[in-house]
Amino acid sequence: MDLNTLLEKLNNFWNSTEATEEEEGRWWFDCYEEKTREIVDLLWDHLFIGSHWNPDTRHFLQENGYRCWIGDGDSFGILVACITKDGKNLSVG
Repeated sequence: MDLNTLLEKLNNFWNSTEATEEEEGRWWFDCYEEKTREIVDLLWDHLFIGSHWNPDTRHFLQENGYRCWIGDGDSFGILVACITKDGKNLSVG
């Protein structure tokens, strides 16, 4: 899958899915919904190389309005990655 297709799927998800879990002023998508699991699986396939960022994908998403940040990590790499846009958050990990 090319990055434009990934962006299209991510944008469709982001714009059609409610972020329902509020925590410390941030809204999160429910990671147990089937729709969310599908996008998380796509992100796992494209946003990471091993346990580190795929710099090309991360940069592309950030150019298109998504902020990608490490929610939790250790010396081996990323344990939980977070993607943020328009006040909505998604954790991948």
